[in-house]
Amino acid sequence: DDVIITLCIGADFIQIARGFMMSAGCIRARYCSGASKHQCPVGLATQDIKKRKHYFVKKHSDYIKNYHNNILKSMKSLLAVMGLKNVKELDKEKLIFLDRDSIIHDDMDSLFERRIFNSTQNTKIN
Repeated sequence: DDVIITLCIGADFIQIARGFMMSAGCIRARYCSGASKHQCPVGLATQDIKKRKHYFVKKHSDYIKNYHNNILKSMKSLLAVMGLKNVKELDKEKLIFLDRDSIIHDDMDSLFERRIFNSTQNTKIN
């Protein structure tokens, strides 16, 4: 749903690196980006040849494919619920937002305007 919402409010594309990395086996140990000489403990993002040998590319490529297919399937389901056939039909007029007080908002422009106005008023008071 985050992908659909982001596209509705005007994004041209979506980047989902974290989900794909986790589906590939990343455990988010944070050792891949040079903190400890590129020593990814699972072998996904390592420069260590010994660790890379133990990373099963075929098995993990199936997980990545399944993750991607499930994202597309979920997006198609949401589009169907919205009565749409293509992401090109998405715009902010298609969004309905339910806030924490269970109030339904269907005009995103006025909702964002009020939120921005209220946040600037609160910072001026403080």
